[in-house]
Amino acid sequence: PKMFMCHGGRDPLVDFAWGKRTFENLKSLGVEAEFHKFDNLFHEINKSELQKLRDWISATVPADS
Repeated sequence: PKMFMCHGGRDPLVDFAWGKRTFENLKSLGVEAEFHKFDNLFHEINKSELQKLRDWISATVPADS
């Protein structure tokens, strides 16, 4: 399955390196994944991240689903 991952560059709860390492491990296992870093984001979500997710869903999920 495809996977969409985002991580805040200033996340105090989940270390950025852990998120990136998880992504790399998944890729090495054959998971088709995208990873997006949001430099000034903490452990939260913002409009820019939601827009990227929306675009990814539109490109990934068939329109008749």
